Amino acid sequence: MTEYETAINLKGSTNVWWKEGEAGFDLSVLDKPQEVVMELTDPETFEIFRARVRICSVESALSEPNILKLFNHESMGGRDKEPVARIYVEIVERIEEPEVQVKLHREKQRFAQMRGEVLKTLLAKDKKDD
Repeated sequence: MTEYETAINLKGSTNVWWKEGEAGFDLSVLDKPQEVVMELTDPETFEIFRARVRICSVESALSEPNILKLFNHESMGGRDKEPVARIYVEIVERIEEPEVQVKLHREKQRFAQMRGEVLKTLLAKDKKDD
């Protein structure tokens, strides 16, 4: 059984832990499987990925259950050391992010040119100070 992790934010609410748009899920009503899209972390490889998953607090309700550790996370406070809860998760589909290639075009500049620009800037600054 694989263990996955995800960060939740309990600030302002005691049980609502996943929110996408106006939809919310309550930890106390996860006795039946619910399908959601969420970001998971594999703690062995530290891979973070998005997936469509089925979550439930009852192991026997899922056909291929894995453990999902829920950690309380506040944006500035960091992650807690111990999980807030452990539930079960079944990955239905991994959502692959598209690869994007970015090309940067920079003109090559010789060291002498850079040195000249720095000297010119320093001389102009020195003239302003006088």
